[in-house]
Amino acid sequence: MEVFKSLLYVIASVIMGAVIWLCPKICDDVSIFYVLILTTYLGLDVWNMIKTTKLLPPGEFKEMKIFRYALCVFSYVLMIAFGMIQVKRTGIDLNSMFSIFISAIFILISLLIGGLEGNKIATGEKEE
Repeated sequence: MEVFKSLLYVIASVIMGAVIWLCPKICDDVSIFYVLILTTYLGLDVWNMIKTTKLLPPGEFKEMKIFRYALCVFSYVLMIAFGMIQVKRTGIDLNSMFSIFISAIFILISLLIGGLEGNKIATGEKEE
């Protein structure tokens, strides 16, 4: 299931990249839905990780799937780069898309911090 979810995210990234490249005028509108996929993809991961950690014996925890965060950062950097190329190539204004994607990077960072802190809280202390 992990590979399938990652594949779906990659497919969404390919579609977003194609939109930037082929239909840049709609990027501002479409980019918010792409970010929604990120929020769902990682938000549910954090929630599940914390929930699973709570069920484990004190001192044990479920590790974060850092691969997902790296994949998302890579895709956002790639989308921003595609957008910059389109701006230079066509002169189109993609400032709203850039604002949304850069904000999404901040969301990603907050999810990562929240996941680490939430997991630490849910882990509890191991009895000695």
